[in-house]
Amino acid sequence: MFTSLFIFLTISMYCQEERVDAIKYKINNSTVYGGLGVTPLYGNVTANYEIMLVERPDKTFKKRGLRAGAGIYQYYSDSSINFIISYACLTGKENNHFEMGLGVSYMHFITRPLRYVVPAPSFGYRFQKPSGHFMFRTGVGFPELLYIGIGYAFNG
Repeated sequence: MFTSLFIFLTISMYCQEERVDAIKYKINNSTVYGGLGVTPLYGNVTANYEIMLVERPDKTFKKRGLRAGAGIYQYYSDSSINFIISYACLTGKENNHFEMGLGVSYMHFITRPLRYVVPAPSFGYRFQKPSGHFMFRTGVGFPELLYIGIGYAFNG
């Protein structure tokens, strides 16, 4: 009886350790965030949804997924509505992540009859605690240029 109880408790404790260690590096899959991009002559505001579809802890880019967003930018007296879709990747194990994205942006000018589809790369830093809800990001990208953003992460 004592031996069975000892084995059961040992296995239970080992399973608890494995579960805590697995959760330690897991970040939430979905994120909704807003961003503000600025330069001296240019301003951009975007709203984004990001979903991470692949998690590979053994690879350099630990999480990979898709980002979709929409925003508006102002340049002098010219303005445009833009839509973004990109492939997003994250590195890092705990709170700090390098983020990278590559996609396209459709830009529809409001003041002129112009429409463009242009590359939309991004490189930046992301702070997001494992299984935490607050997300902060900053970096360089297009159409945001120098950007800063905050958001809410959840499993969805």
